[in-house]
Amino acid sequence: MSPFDTLQIAEVAHGANRALRRALGEETKLGRGRAWALLDTAFKQRLADGVDQQRLEPVSPEVCHERWMAAMQNSGWVHGETQDLIMMTHPNLLPWDELPEEQRAKDRLFIAIIAALSPQP
Repeated sequence: MSPFDTLQIAEVAHGANRALRRALGEETKLGRGRAWALLDTAFKQRLADGVDQQRLEPVSPEVCHERWMAAMQNSGWVHGETQDLIMMTHPNLLPWDELPEEQRAKDRLFIAIIAALSPQP
């Protein structure tokens, strides 16, 4: 059994993504750059769901991105040039092969964190 529960892993993943976004110079307004403690419960739960899904059925970064895209689109999000919580647009709602490499790194990082903090068979 892992010493880390799903929400703890989600928090670590969020913090790492936040740091990567800052390092890339990405705009982090509209909440996605906020500390874990300031995020709403629904956002935390969506991230925790992604952690659980990856722990139960590990997949490649490409498939992980497809899962994220599907969840976002099912919630009403569409592709847009900027991330906008009001208009529900996100620039990363693109197929994997159209994502810039630095955006692909986010999915790889997410998977690596889950693997590192989950029990190994």
